[in-house]
Amino acid sequence: MHLLDRLELVAHRLKDTFASVAALPEQTGDFQVSPTFFIVLFGVGFAIGTIGHIFRSRTLVGTGVALVMLATVLLPLALAITR
Repeated sequence: MHLLDRLELVAHRLKDTFASVAALPEQTGDFQVSPTFFIVLFGVGFAIGTIGHIFRSRTLVGTGVALVMLATVLLPLALAITR
């Protein structure tokens, strides 16, 4: 029993924090694409976005953000759905 629980009349219930994790689908690890392409695309998008901020170009910033989103969300999601 915890020292602070002894001071209370009724102890707190233990929280089950792993119940929500059990509901996730099992990871199979069969994603057969090398991450190098995604990392390079992310780096290029980050660099373009940084250059856009330096030169205050909304077009470059938008292009950089689009490339980062493409590398981190859209392409991996599309590949996972089609396989």
